[in-house]
Amino acid sequence: MGKRQATEIFEEELSKRNMAFTILEPELYEIRVHGGTYTVSLQNVAREYEREGDPACIVHFVEQALRQSELPAWEDAGPRLYWSAEPSDQDFGETLREEITPTVSRVLVLADPHEERIRWLTQRELATWGVDIADLRAAAGQNLDRLLVGKKPEVSLVDGHQLGMIPVESVFKASLVFAPGFKDFVEADIGWPVLAVIPCRDFIYVIAESDKAFLGRLGGVVQREFRESGYPITTEVLRIADDGIRAIGAFPR
Repeated sequence: MGKRQATEIFEEELSKRNMAFTILEPELYEIRVHGGTYTVSLQNVAREYEREGDPACIVHFVEQALRQSELPAWEDAGPRLYWSAEPSDQDFGETLREEITPTVSRVLVLADPHEERIRWLTQRELATWGVDIADLRAAAGQNLDRLLVGKKPEVSLVDGHQLGMIPVESVFKASLVFAPGFKDFVEADIGWPVLAVIPCRDFIYVIAESDKAFLGRLGGVVQREFRESGYPITTEVLRIADDGIRAIGAFPR
């Protein structure tokens, strides 16, 4: 059981559904279906299979890929456009992305209606909507902000230190550091600037920069989440301030 077996199951499932494909590089595929071509990475789901040993996760991944293969009209896609935090050591192809730190990039993605899978969007696909790039970027930010509406940080007191969490159940939980309204969301309850760790897609801790000494207590949790998640991002510590996001250090992987 491992990544090789995961790719075999994946390719078999594609063939069953008459989905033609080309292997661009290990775990990166070009799929041709419904008259269109798009690129999918098997990296995360292969890691999930390696950890869980359940082929159902790969079957579900293929089914989602089939449903997402047709690009929706802009009216349907706009509310599902997001910035997604992704590890930088991937081939992003012709996507719209920005390098944030040495190990983290943010990529413009489209979520399915149930937010179970996300799809990296290519420049060619974006062009079909005829929407200005600035408007695409704005929509992604607005949708992240929408996830924070009506929420407040959950702050726990740990040995005199404030540990902040974000009560949002979403594949974009870690990506909320890119929300334009993130400062307004955390400042009153945690402070500003802040330090954050986003070891995987659905995990984030936030602390005030003035509480930097507390970071050492978070190392074990960050390392465990990074190693065990099917969608790891980084072990870096991010400083989020008015001048942007940068890494100030990292826990060993």
